[in-house]
Amino acid sequence: MNEKLLAEYRRWMVGQGFSWSTIRHSLTFIPYLERKGLDMDHITEEKVLDFFIQVREQGTKLGTINGWVKQIKRWARFRDVPMNIRRYRAYTLRDIRYIPDEKVQQLLSLTWPDYVQNLRNRSILMVLFSTGIRVSELVSLNWGDVEWDRRLVFIRAGKGNKSRKVPVPFSVTKLLKEYREVQAKSDPHAVFTTKKSRITDATVRKIVKEAGKRVGLPWLHPHAARHWRAKNLLQQGVNLNVVQKILGHSNIKTTSIYLEASYQEVVLDVDEKDRFFKKEVVK
Repeated sequence: MNEKLLAEYRRWMVGQGFSWSTIRHSLTFIPYLERKGLDMDHITEEKVLDFFIQVREQGTKLGTINGWVKQIKRWARFRDVPMNIRRYRAYTLRDIRYIPDEKVQQLLSLTWPDYVQNLRNRSILMVLFSTGIRVSELVSLNWGDVEWDRRLVFIRAGKGNKSRKVPVPFSVTKLLKEYREVQAKSDPHAVFTTKKSRITDATVRKIVKEAGKRVGLPWLHPHAARHWRAKNLLQQGVNLNVVQKILGHSNIKTTSIYLEASYQEVVLDVDEKDRFFKKEVVK
């Protein structure tokens, strides 16, 4: 955590007239949220919502998350960042924006002019869409986490959640090997890097957003790939419990949201194609 920024935050709260107990609590709470995985130095509403989804999937109670909202909004006010979150609720089917399969094909076919950047960005998109891992998990990936022979990646989890292994398609491991040969060696352990360091959450979001704009999805964010993969696996008949393990959901009810989406799509498909009963021949 940026100590200089915390000192500025303290002065700001004093100027705003907050009590000393509130100031002391806030100065310990902001670093706590950062340790939990929320990038407080570069906070945005989108990052906060993604963070809430992640900790909710890991089993954090709604009451706990909603207790964080006041602190986050206060910090956002200090940073002059728009933050319209009032209260977080459980994710429901209507909250999820699904990407059509044809758009996913377009995303995975994109290229970039620079050779190294092209391999890196394509690899990022392929890993996100083929594994459904979270953006925080992607940026934490090390080459030592990849089991090439078994085509698995080891996802090291933080507090409150178990580590897991996620299968990776052959085409993705092949692309990763190509990328590894030319990647920037700024961090010898990191799978995804820039010229200066391990890639950041913000850089991945920027890459995904740019890719989305190029295929007509300007709202695209990394978590949308996770939604798509969950639904995609269930549509292909993968067992719900298996999908739960792949995604790292602590509660199978979270995974069931995607199953509900698959069923809803079946109903719409039948309604569209069922000509017999549309004729109302049965009296």
